[in-house]
Amino acid sequence: MSNRDALKRYGFCLTSNKYNNMYIKLRLEQNDEEFKYRQYIISKFFSVDKQDKNEKDSFNKIKVEDGSMDVQSRHFKIFYQKLNTKVLKFIKILTFNVKEDDLACIVESRSISLEYLSFQKLRTVYEEFLAHFPTTLEEDLHLIRHERASLNIRKYFAVVYRSEQKRILINQIKLVKITMHILERLMKGMTMDFAVTRIFELESKQDVPINRRMIHNYLDSL
Repeated sequence: MSNRDALKRYGFCLTSNKYNNMYIKLRLEQNDEEFKYRQYIISKFFSVDKQDKNEKDSFNKIKVEDGSMDVQSRHFKIFYQKLNTKVLKFIKILTFNVKEDDLACIVESRSISLEYLSFQKLRTVYEEFLAHFPTTLEEDLHLIRHERASLNIRKYFAVVYRSEQKRILINQIKLVKITMHILERLMKGMTMDFAVTRIFELESKQDVPINRRMIHNYLDSL
């Protein structure tokens, strides 16, 4: 159960909850020169008819001329322990060059440059979400560890909930940075076996197998 559901049902939430997640919203801007085409692609890749019953509110829909519903924006469920490739796919649709890039580049990782550019934008998305919080993770942890006595029960669990959302975003930013380094190595002509080795400025030796498991769903597509 996610912390959001635990708070709603029972009034408390957990630290390091492996089932915890958060939602972020991405949208196609109407001032995009290729708005209609990108909107059409989004509607095909993120079909309203195929959505999971547990994510019935994950789509924002708009009416099109024939009266049907089309997808313009979407909420994505983000977990701590796994890179979300659906978010990446949405960003790739917003990023790819309609006139020059093959549509297959969205389905498969055919263009390393498009992948890299999309990861740059994904990093910005996560960093902007993180910046919207009024406090830092370090400030929240200080409250939890050293000033718990000054917080009533509702404020305490509110800080726990907020800090766990930040942990998800911070780890996703780290995973994006790691993946970008791997892509940089590939663009320089290095082999995949070398590209996925330890990135010393971001990882300890112990972190490597854990981080590679978190991004293996993407690495398998390269």
